Amino acid sequence: MKKFLMSLALVLAPVFAFADVSVQPLNVEAKAQDQYLNYNFGTSFVHSARFQDFILTANGPDSTFIRGISVQGSFAYRVDTNCPQILMPGQQCTIRVIFHPSTTGSHWGDVTVHLRESNIYIRLFGNAIR
Repeated sequence: MKKFLMSLALVLAPVFAFADVSVQPLNVEAKAQDQYLNYNFGTSFVHSARFQDFILTANGPDSTFIRGISVQGSFAYRVDTNCPQILMPGQQCTIRVIFHPSTTGSHWGDVTVHLRESNIYIRLFGNAIR
């Protein structure tokens, strides 16, 4: 089994943030078992948008094969990405998750990064008010 180290950096950059941007790197070792992460968008107004960029970096000596990236759950979440099918060692790509609620209340979702032998699940939370 090929092993490689991937780094998933959370670059906090919501659309309406007035504070400095902070970076929290989170290292994930791709292996035969699935991995689970969480991200909370906090409270937002209905029909406003916030986004979060997840930076995926292939750190190992082998290429990283990305079979796809999907989002499930509330219709309040959307994913845009520039990730190729094959991420070469040292190469990065961005997975942008957009929280844009159209109704009040709690919203959850899951972004799944489908790798060759496992998945990375990112559980999403957010709340919308008027």
